[in-house]
Amino acid sequence: MDEAIIRAFDFNFLPYFKKIDIQEFRTKVLYNKEADALLRKHAPTLQDIYRKVARIDSGLGGYMNISEFTNLVLALGLVDEKNL
Repeated sequence: MDEAIIRAFDFNFLPYFKKIDIQEFRTKVLYNKEADALLRKHAPTLQDIYRKVARIDSGLGGYMNISEFTNLVLALGLVDEKNL
């Protein structure tokens, strides 16, 4: 593995991950009635977007690789390209 990736994980990602109480995140943010209702409401649209981006019909099994995910995030304007 590239040294830069190892250093990024050791010094940038892992210390942050250790501060997060993942169970608290799940119960307060991810698995709650409001999030569930929102996802159910928009499920058809989200599934449509996923099918197009992940190229379900391509024979690759419907997985989204990092390049496809990056393009989706950029296309939706969720992040600025300079922040990737």
